[in-house]
Amino acid sequence: MKNAGIATYSILKNDSDVNSAVGGRIFNERVLQGTQPPFICFHTSMIPVNADMGNVQTVVGTVQVNVYATDTDTAQDIAEYVRLAMQVDPLSVHNGVTVQSVLMDAQFSQTDDRAYEEGLFCEILSFTIYLGV
Repeated sequence: MKNAGIATYSILKNDSDVNSAVGGRIFNERVLQGTQPPFICFHTSMIPVNADMGNVQTVVGTVQVNVYATDTDTAQDIAEYVRLAMQVDPLSVHNGVTVQSVLMDAQFSQTDDRAYEEGLFCEILSFTIYLGV
């Protein structure tokens, strides 16, 4: 379901701290070749729930936000901006999608110990998102 992607993109893009920290480089599912860090790439998966007489009332799913940067401090700073941005008001509307709530599940760092402080650093944030239909 694309609604989670639409809502997530809208939340991140409209947050001034997130958007300015990555220079507007926020992508859903894939990053354009040659994109310079820092940037964000997020992934969503959704399942309809709360069926009432066959009508779906809520969609619940996961959002994984990957923050990429050339150093750990920058990746962690941007991850904090993302965490704060995803704390949306209950029943807020983002680009036409009603977000009932967003809960943060986890955050962890992904690095390659063989890279010797070179290359990309990634902070991964995982959220559960509840959407109204």
